[in-house]
Amino acid sequence: MDEYLSWAEIREDFYISFTYILEVLVKLERTAKVEQLLNRYQHIFEEFPTKNEVFKVEMYLHYLYALALYRCARNELEEGLDELLNVANKAYELGFLKRFKECIQFYWEHRDYINTEHEKKYMELLNKA
Repeated sequence: MDEYLSWAEIREDFYISFTYILEVLVKLERTAKVEQLLNRYQHIFEEFPTKNEVFKVEMYLHYLYALALYRCARNELEEGLDELLNVANKAYELGFLKRFKECIQFYWEHRDYINTEHEKKYMELLNKA
């Protein structure tokens, strides 16, 4: 992973690799490395919400998804699950069904940690779909 990161960092399209790197590092439970990378590179995504390019919007959603997973991995489950539901909602609205399904699956796997606000958002989301 570290070799791939070194290679990806010098590329112009680093933002593409960055989202996948974050997600993999979270799944490998390397949260200290995720925090280090976020501190170093999160500025890349600051302008993404204003972009109208479909691919960049999709990458931004992937970034937000990885952040939500990261928060859950740090035992910030309330915030992480809330962010995850926000990503699921936006992914559904934009037609990114793969990301929507990933969010819903992760949410369901962590349903033991949900609160009433999560449940309300989840039900609203299901009613849309």
